[in-house]
Amino acid sequence: MGRKNKYDESKPEKTSRSRVTHRGLRGGRDCLEKVASHKASAVGCNWNNSNASVRTVNGNYSVTNGNDNFVGSSAIPQKEQFSIRAENLTNKVKEDRTTVRQRSYGLLTFSNESPQEIFGGTSNEEVISRGNLKSLICDDGVIRQAIVNAAKNSKDKRSVKNFLKRIDFYAKFIKKSLENETYEVGSYRDVDIVSGGKPRTISILPLFDKCVQHVVKISIEPYLIKYITRDAYSCIYERGVTSKKKTYSLINQMQTAINTDRKGCKYYLEMDIKKFYPSLTNEVCLSTLFEIISCPFTRRLLYKIVMAYPSLAIGDPLSQLFMNTVMSDLDHLLREKLGVKHYFRYTDNLWILSNDKERLHYLRSWIGSYVEGRFCLSLKDNYQVKQTKDGLSACGYVIYPGYILIDRKIKLNYIKARNKPKSMASYNGILKHCNSINLRYKIEIMNNKMTNEGKLVREFVGNKVNFTGLIGQKIAIVDFEKRESTKKKGTCFYQLQIIRKEKDGNVIESTTTGADSICGYLENKTEADLPLIEVVRKDARGIYFEGTIVTDEEIKDDYIKKFNIEL
Repeated sequence: MGRKNKYDESKPEKTSRSRVTHRGLRGGRDCLEKVASHKASAVGCNWNNSNASVRTVNGNYSVTNGNDNFVGSSAIPQKEQFSIRAENLTNKVKEDRTTVRQRSYGLLTFSNESPQEIFGGTSNEEVISRGNLKSLICDDGVIRQAIVNAAKNSKDKRSVKNFLKRIDFYAKFIKKSLENETYEVGSYRDVDIVSGGKPRTISILPLFDKCVQHVVKISIEPYLIKYITRDAYSCIYERGVTSKKKTYSLINQMQTAINTDRKGCKYYLEMDIKKFYPSLTNEVCLSTLFEIISCPFTRRLLYKIVMAYPSLAIGDPLSQLFMNTVMSDLDHLLREKLGVKHYFRYTDNLWILSNDKERLHYLRSWIGSYVEGRFCLSLKDNYQVKQTKDGLSACGYVIYPGYILIDRKIKLNYIKARNKPKSMASYNGILKHCNSINLRYKIEIMNNKMTNEGKLVREFVGNKVNFTGLIGQKIAIVDFEKRESTKKKGTCFYQLQIIRKEKDGNVIESTTTGADSICGYLENKTEADLPLIEVVRKDARGIYFEGTIVTDEEIKDDYIKKFNIEL
């Protein structure tokens, strides 16, 4: 059943995704009372009234009042060039509690209601007109494919092998529980890990529940992908940091923007949302999903899945899809209403390129106000506004005009793992997407002449000899270099280029030593002091150069003279 235009009963107006930016808070006072506990219900402003407060909500019934609400509009100045004033706000829709079809910013009219009250009975004609995904979700082929997808990364586990042996039984059981709507989400198991130097809490579901989530993902993903803009590059098929399709490759699109529009990409803004997954509330997530999915059966199932965890769980098969769907509202706003030309997003990391530094600071404050009012989230304080000529850092790469390098941290890890074949394969996959000819040459050709910091070391000629074999011999040190130890962190040793005398004449050799006395002696020497003619000695305290330390015999003689000892 189509929605009728208040001003023209004969011509119902179609709603489109482009109108996502001006969805008002529909529902009136009773709606606000039910969600008063949520932060999003207290943020917004009245566009039509010039005297509206920044932190107030218009609670008037949308059919009888012409006011429309805009969450986060405190960051939007009343200027024509940056205005997002809706041009045709004529689609005044009556509240529909049965379908929960109202376009709200994170506000759900069913916050305190049970699923039975939310999704009341409807006629078959209504269900067909609004879409019916039940037959797809309960399809045998979809369920079996979902089980295979859920077990894909853990086929070696014994429990998973036993699960796959009885795939027919579990497929029938999942189908029956979904058709009868008796499915209940199992208990989560939280595991604390450290990923990328950051502590994270991973929420793990039983395999059975993962299969159900994969069933839902296969069924609803085509509908949600339609509303996600091309600016999102994470967790979507054929999109990524280094996708094979250049139009869906993050670093390729960034470099294309910088190379083709250097004047318009003079500066860039980089920012990140603080703890996106743990901070996103279930109400905000469900409201966004229900604006797209109208099937009552699917809504009831999504309600159970989302409300089973206090926030968006890290580790759920559906979490990444939900994250992109929720953030698509911000993507549409920046592109379609604020006119941002160069905008990129990877999960909750955002980049905006512009030729106006002040506008980037303005956009940062606007986005901060918007995500606080729309999603109850906040931006991190470590945002950056820099020139693109100094390098745009994104997902392990540093993009310059004309070429791409890898991040310094990845470079150092790559150098440290240069002698580990298993690790080198993964790093080579990263390097092939950037300009890394010189780095590969240093690693592959000059492996033994490089420190862990990537610096080439001086080459010492001659045969390598053990320093202990030089005890009692006279040597001439013609060159030396201090190096850090790769085996013991925080320690160092010296590489020496020496000349010593043999029967056949003088020979040139190289040796290393980490003796404390010798390292302390060479610490104060420079190139001007070369050559150093020394004799290598050893006693109970270690190896040393003759005349550089007080020997045991000298200490004995000093005590005998001091105390006049006669034995």
